[in-house]
Amino acid sequence: MYHICLPYMIIIYDTHIHVCVLLKLQEAYDEHCVRVRRLYTDDFWRVFSSVYTERAVIIDRVLRTCRDVYVPKGQKRKRFEVSTRMIRNASLVTAGDFSSHIMHEINIPVDHLHLPTDTKPIKFRFVNPLWAWVTAANVMISFGHKMNFQPRVMLHKKTGQRLYGAGVSFGDCLKFAYARTPRNGKPALFGISFDGGDSGVSDRNGYPICVSVLNFDGADPLQCGLVGFIPKLDVPLSFKEGKSKTYLTARAYILQKCIGSILDELEHVSRDGFTAYLGDELMTLHPFLVAVRVDTKERKSYFGLKSDRYGDD
Repeated sequence: MYHICLPYMIIIYDTHIHVCVLLKLQEAYDEHCVRVRRLYTDDFWRVFSSVYTERAVIIDRVLRTCRDVYVPKGQKRKRFEVSTRMIRNASLVTAGDFSSHIMHEINIPVDHLHLPTDTKPIKFRFVNPLWAWVTAANVMISFGHKMNFQPRVMLHKKTGQRLYGAGVSFGDCLKFAYARTPRNGKPALFGISFDGGDSGVSDRNGYPICVSVLNFDGADPLQCGLVGFIPKLDVPLSFKEGKSKTYLTARAYILQKCIGSILDELEHVSRDGFTAYLGDELMTLHPFLVAVRVDTKERKSYFGLKSDRYGDD
């Protein structure tokens, strides 16, 4: 595990068209939620919201039991669904598939890596990191947390030396980003994690990829938004356990492609920024990648650092 501070702006090359894309997505999402909300009764959503994080089979049993016990026969039963599959189907028919607007997919060719199994391209699907960042930021705001966009300075009362540690606004990252943000824009501090060391997952192919909103003080889990999972390299177990050079090279290659595809989404808006609602305020935000958490191998091969323990996870 390792943290990399990158207080510089991402490569500039894209066009002005990206500025309003996220705002339109937020408006589409609001409309999507309204349409789905109208499908069922208030009683249904009250029950569903209490169990929606459970497995589908548990949700189905709870919904069916509540309907049979509490909902009288008649018209109301038609608006109290008892199957998660039917809920999804009805939502798709009525409101469409919103996820198709925020999901991206790339195919990673592996035929040149000389793997012992099928060489079909590996699919990597992930959520637009801008969407994940804005969503996490709005969740934090809804819980009363304050975002920091302007740097501040704290000095020692006796020596006059600059002090750090009182919050994000007193650090160098926000100071650097603010100085390079165009007028009428605000710096959006991004953190990205490609390291599953603290996730409790032993298989690296199950590691989550997350973005975090670093404009807040503290380290609340709500600051993080899930982007996707590192795709699985489907090879025999003996090939994995042997940790041959071919396997390690293939695994590192796939992760590099995943990292690059996510960073590309930030690069697309690096010049003109992106517009989105944070709370009730419409803002033009400019992304700055200030922290990246990766394994030892990636901090050498992708970010050019020296340390490398190639056989160590």
